[in-house]
This record gives sequence, C-alpha cells and structure tokens, in this order.
Amino acid sequence: MSAMEGDPAAGGATVTAENVKENSRKAAALLAAALPQIVGQTAERRFLRMQVLQLLSQAYLNGGDNANAIEALRSLVAADETNAANMMLLVNLYLETGKLDEGKALLTKLPEGAITDPVVYLHAGIQFLNNDNAADALVFFEKAMALDTNRPESYYYRGVARAQLKNAAEAKADLEKFLELAPNAPEAADARQLLAGLK
Repeated sequence: MSAMEGDPAAGGATVTAENVKENSRKAAALLAAALPQIVGQTAERRFLRMQVLQLLSQAYLNGGDNANAIEALRSLVAADETNAANMMLLVNLYLETGKLDEGKALLTKLPEGAITDPVVYLHAGIQFLNNDNAADALVFFEKAMALDTNRPESYYYRGVARAQLKNAAEAKADLEKFLELAPNAPEAADARQLLAGLK
C-alpha cells in the first residue's frame, strides 16, 4: 500500500474523491492564470500552450467543471483539428453533458479511421437513445456494427433502436442475434421481453 492509499506507516492520509476535486480546482486556477502568460507564436510557445491547455482541460474535468473543460477542449481542437484524441475527449464530454448535437457534429469531423473501437459509437448511440432519438442512435449503432459484427451489445442496442422506430422484423433479428451471442448478458431479460412484445 502506498502513502497515497493511506498507509499509516508511511505517514499518508487517505485521499478522497473530494480531495482530488479540490486539488484539481486549485491546479485549474493556477493553469488558467499561467495560460495568458504564454505569448508568442514560435513553435515552442504554441506547443507549450497546447500542453497547458491539455492539463487545464483535465484539471477542469477532474474538478467537476465540465463547462470550462469543454471550453479548454474547444480551444485545443480549434488549434489542431488533426488531433483525434482531443476531438474524442470533446465528443465524449459533449455527449455526457447532453450536448448531443455538438457531439454528433464533431463526430462527423473526425478523420477517417480515427475511431477503431466500436464502444465509441455505442456510447454515442446510447446517449441519443436515452434522449428519445432512436433515428440518430441507429446511425451510431450501424457504425459500431461496421467496426465489429461480433459485439453482442451492438445487436442489442440496434435492436432497441429499431423497435422504437417500429422496424419490428429488423429489431427481432437483432435481438435474437444478441441472445444467441450473449444469452446470459445483463440485458438478456430485457431483450426477451422486448422480443415478446414484437411478436
């Protein structure tokens, strides 16, 4: 056990989530104050500014300040539209904070091949599905399927979206495939219930 984990022999105190939030807020304040002091347009200054913005966005995020985290990430993306990692961070933050239109718009700007993990599209689709937008959700579930056709949850969520869109035959096929791939998954009971309603 390390001192960070509260090992009394090492003299450490237990670190709580509130400690992390408070320290992150302090770090954000210091970084925000330092940012305007990085002047000039040399490559070194631009690089330093980008590094501070990345740290600042992380500090805001860890401190629970999503609005400022979004602003810092927007600045990062505006400064380098080829950085897919920063774009994905901003997309995820948009989606998690209910800014679905902004997240969707930025997802379409990502460079071809930037997303290789279907979970990214699943996450986006679930956010749209949770906000009663099955049509947009379906688009993202289709993209997830294009990356990996053996992922059970892709079939489940696409089936749910299709059911909401009244595409019963396609929903049924997806939900049956989901149950074939993952009969004991946590969503299996819901899938069976939805299937029963489609018959």
